[in-house]
Amino acid sequence: MRDPGFERHFEKYKPLYEKAVHDFVCVKCEDFGEDLLCHSKDPAHTCSIIRNLKPIVEIARAVKSSKLDPYIEELRREVCVHCENQKPDGTCPVRDDIECCLNRYLPLVLDAVEAVEKQINKA
Repeated sequence: MRDPGFERHFEKYKPLYEKAVHDFVCVKCEDFGEDLLCHSKDPAHTCSIIRNLKPIVEIARAVKSSKLDPYIEELRREVCVHCENQKPDGTCPVRDDIECCLNRYLPLVLDAVEAVEKQINKA
């Protein structure tokens, strides 16, 4: 799944991905406050989407499916496995309690990445 040019691509377009996540996800997130700050309940004290944006974008670009399951499988394998919230047995109380922003807003995250890809391809 590794794209040798991905590192360069991500660094070049990182601001676009961050803005798209804000526009597609943050504005709809229940943890995004009126003060325009994230008040994530994640025990890691940061939004799981922003914290893992690089591998999320890589997965979103690599997986081609109209279903969420293949994306979820890759995220569990590549992102969740490194998350401090996931237990050694693969369970995650944050994810199970629907407090994981990545898990809760995955469709919006994928829409954000797709929007950036379309914008890049137009240029």
